[in-house]
Amino acid sequence: MYYPLSRREMSDLRRTNSEYAEVKLYMRNKDEYELETHLYEIQRSHSLDNVITPLERIPRHLERECNIPQDIEPPIELLAHSYGIDYLGAIKMLLCAISMAIWGRLFITPKESWDEPGILQTIGIGESGTMKSSLLKKIAHPFRQFEQDRAVSEEQRALSKAKQKFGEKFIRNIEKTKLREAIKTAVQSDPAAVLEQLMQFASENAQFQIDANKELASTVQVSPCLILDTATPMALAKHLKEHGECANIMSAEADFIKKVILDSSADTGLLLRGATQEQYVRLSGNATNEIRLERPSINMLVMSQYSVAEKLYRNEDLNDIGLTARLMPHFFNSSYQREELNAIAMEEYNSKIKKLLDMYYTQDCKAEHFAVKLTSGAIDSLNEFEKEINDIIENKTMPASATPWLRKACGLSLKYALAYHAWRCTIPHTPPITEDEMRVGIEIVRNSLPHVEFAFGPMGLCALNTAQKIIDNIRNRTEDERLKLNQIWDSTLIQQRIGRKAVEVNNALQLLESCHWIILHDDGSKNLKFMLHNNFFGRRYR
Repeated sequence: MYYPLSRREMSDLRRTNSEYAEVKLYMRNKDEYELETHLYEIQRSHSLDNVITPLERIPRHLERECNIPQDIEPPIELLAHSYGIDYLGAIKMLLCAISMAIWGRLFITPKESWDEPGILQTIGIGESGTMKSSLLKKIAHPFRQFEQDRAVSEEQRALSKAKQKFGEKFIRNIEKTKLREAIKTAVQSDPAAVLEQLMQFASENAQFQIDANKELASTVQVSPCLILDTATPMALAKHLKEHGECANIMSAEADFIKKVILDSSADTGLLLRGATQEQYVRLSGNATNEIRLERPSINMLVMSQYSVAEKLYRNEDLNDIGLTARLMPHFFNSSYQREELNAIAMEEYNSKIKKLLDMYYTQDCKAEHFAVKLTSGAIDSLNEFEKEINDIIENKTMPASATPWLRKACGLSLKYALAYHAWRCTIPHTPPITEDEMRVGIEIVRNSLPHVEFAFGPMGLCALNTAQKIIDNIRNRTEDERLKLNQIWDSTLIQQRIGRKAVEVNNALQLLESCHWIILHDDGSKNLKFMLHNNFFGRRYR
């Protein structure tokens, strides 16, 4: 039952509510003051004890000691010191070039049910100024020299075109003769069988055209084109058809990744089959223009900036179909001062590439492919590495998105072992891969695991661009720097200012904390709070 309060009771109630509000405000202010005091103390001690790591220097933390075999050390050392890159990156680039020179004609058979194509697809990631173009120019030099030496003269090209024109005319005459015979036979037959016989002729004639054009194409000479820097899907398929079903792609710019991989019109099926050497068919409205590749091979050595590589590794569809899982990422670390070394070291590399091209380059799509076996010691080393990778997957010590890549890590170690094997051997397809060669391939893949984790991890490459946006946004604000340093920031504010999702911002903030740019305070909410390192603006305030 409701009893009305007296005037005195109402006054007491108002006073009580007012006192409660004041106490509540006091406690909130007290909590905020204590939090601020606590964060200021942490900020001061953190800034004194830790030095900010610039984001562009993060790749240095990915570097692992890499033991380079003596027989391949001179060109590796020259590339590393001439272009300021780490040894691991240099050996990846050089062995990828060796893989290009064997023209997709070698594959490894560690087991009866396992054939691993000798194809390497590598992506080098670095900011502008890392001399990516000069590096690829040096690596591509023996390939360009081979193209010049084997260039088809104008007379040869004209003769080939004349042969092709004559052959096409000959095929058309045969088709007319066959058609007349088919019609004559059909007229003399039962009228009900006429349509069936004409359809059978059409089917046989289409297959005849395909077979005849294959034979004709094998007689047509074109100048060797060993290196592409970019290509449309159709142009790439035609190039494969004309050059023995092999294409090598070297691109110092990110345009290749944008146009050939990330673009909506990209033919990812061709790129995938170029890595697995599975049959590829590009259909066309005309049967004679159909492109059929039995064992396409696409080696890749492409360079990219961080922003484009981020889009590549953020793309879940490409990861689901296994495209990014077949790429070997490497983040360039400018470990060495650039200096000119004895160029004679590259002569050995140039000579080896020429010998391999002389042995394996062909424009014949039916050329023989060779299986390379492993010694028992090499198989034992591979089995041990397989257990090591399985432990990483089971213990989930790397991001879940990197699992498809890890499942292909053993195959990748075989590819590097084959490339090193091709460097050492006079005739690479004759002797088996040795245990020492297998260990080199394994070590390259093992030392690349930090690069793979950074490429696929949520607080790695995908957070790097967002982290840089956060730094730029805070620095570009008009407030006094001291006010920014004394401010307690939160992730919601940053999210609104740079227009990124909460998950992306929180991952980027954790990356910035690992590099000592900020000090995070986790209060249990999704809205992370943080303060800036005292040297955030390039000068230390105490």
